[in-house]
Amino acid sequence: MRAPSVSVVMPTFNRSAFVGRALESLLAQRLTERQLIVVDDGSDDETPEVLSALGTDPRVVVRRFERNRGLGAALNEGLDLASADLVAYLPSDDLYHPDHLASLVDCLAAAPDAVLAHSGVRHHYNRSASGAVEGGWLQLVQVLHRRTPDRWLERGELVTDNLDWMMWNALRAKGNFAGTGRVTCEWVDHPGQLHKLLQEPVGGVNLYRQRFRVDHPVRFHSSVGNCIDEPFRYRKFRGPRPSASRHALRIVLAGELAYNAERILALEERGHELHGLWMPEP
Repeated sequence: MRAPSVSVVMPTFNRSAFVGRALESLLAQRLTERQLIVVDDGSDDETPEVLSALGTDPRVVVRRFERNRGLGAALNEGLDLASADLVAYLPSDDLYHPDHLASLVDCLAAAPDAVLAHSGVRHHYNRSASGAVEGGWLQLVQVLHRRTPDRWLERGELVTDNLDWMMWNALRAKGNFAGTGRVTCEWVDHPGQLHKLLQEPVGGVNLYRQRFRVDHPVRFHSSVGNCIDEPFRYRKFRGPRPSASRHALRIVLAGELAYNAERILALEERGHELHGLWMPEP
């Protein structure tokens, strides 16, 4: 078997309704000398069952995280497992057209000073862009780049939908970006897209925490919204809890806490005991 010319990294989390179609679009590629690396970021739906249909193809590597670690960690796991010198991405809810990978490889070969090649992309059902979608950045599905030591920002560093911050700016420091000028992939629009979950006011840090079961403070800055540094903001509340005094109260909380967490935590800081009923989907 010939060595792959491209390693395709597919991050996925609870995408059982989409992942089969994404895989079909990869199997239909004109470029056949490829490696597929699927990183299941702790799915608890039927995604693992769908992926089991990949069988024992030696060109396919499947890794599963026991818990969700975030997009950056999944992409970095894929980069660590990549065996080709060129890396492409296929999020499990997006699609390639049959000549997508081949056209990107040709584009990069024709631009030796370029570190990254990108296609045009179909988006929002019937719109298209020759490069980045207006007001945004290159999407994962559009891109093929030379393998470098650079790695994606992970959850412990920053949670964001801005892929420039997460990786592309680091690659720009290595060389030019070249475009094919052809629309050969689709960034599929649907309500569960990650950027919609992150962007305020509809999304935001609390919805992100709930969706991915994040149980620790994060630094969060979506492209639409304010920068939130929870490790800094809540650091004084994370020390040892005080012992209850004889004057401590048992407090029952009713209603929505909204953005008043500091006031509630201040009660515990003084040794009071808090009780409440917590909504699973506030």
